[in-house]
Amino acid sequence: MGVKYIASPLIFTLLMYKSGLQPDGSCAVNIDSGSRPQFDAITYMTINTTYLLAILCNPEDDFQCMLVPVLTLGRYSKLPFNNYVFLSSSLREFWGGRYNLLVSSLLRQAVFTPAKKKGYSNSISSLMAFAASGALHMLVAHYTFGYGMIRTMGFFLLQPLIISLEMYIESRYPWLKAKCPPFARCILTMSVFCLTCPLYVGLFTEAMPEFLVNCNRDVKLPTWAVVCSDWIGKAVFGMAVHPLILAGVDAPLKAKTE
Repeated sequence: MGVKYIASPLIFTLLMYKSGLQPDGSCAVNIDSGSRPQFDAITYMTINTTYLLAILCNPEDDFQCMLVPVLTLGRYSKLPFNNYVFLSSSLREFWGGRYNLLVSSLLRQAVFTPAKKKGYSNSISSLMAFAASGALHMLVAHYTFGYGMIRTMGFFLLQPLIISLEMYIESRYPWLKAKCPPFARCILTMSVFCLTCPLYVGLFTEAMPEFLVNCNRDVKLPTWAVVCSDWIGKAVFGMAVHPLILAGVDAPLKAKTE
């Protein structure tokens, strides 16, 4: 939901601007020819960060968590997807108690806890859990892009190594945690996470604009998403850009609106 209705219009507006989109809808890049714009480092990180914001910030998830108990008169509740991930003061807290709570719970029950019962240490058990998550995401990379499996696993194996480093620093230099204010630790945690994310999230960025276009060919966008994209295009780039205009296509796709 967040990626479809929030990130997609913003990212596509930026993509079309970087692709040389003209006000009349013409574009120098033809997605069917296999060519794509070459993004500079700032644009690359901006697109990755926008995707992360859409994934990490889920206002609609908060609304659903509030609505389910009301509609069911307290009989049911919805497990939130995230738990305010930007308040994470360490990567251990980020992965263990704030991000993707459902998968985190499943991996803890299916991998981490059984490994602990077998006598493995916390570090090895954590490494096994991340490896299992990496294997699942390797399937996504394989079937979606046809490449990137090794770097995907690399991203997930890198996380427990950073967590181990965090724990070592905390035990070796306990005064650092006392001296460093919570907001600074949160900023440092999210900065480290954002720097490592291109290993996996970068696969989606590097497949653009084809990936975004193909994923949205049959998307029925709400009117506000189209209006928002047009407003951002005019305010930032000086042109109105529809979020689903196809680059280099003679008859641009007209997205259905509600």
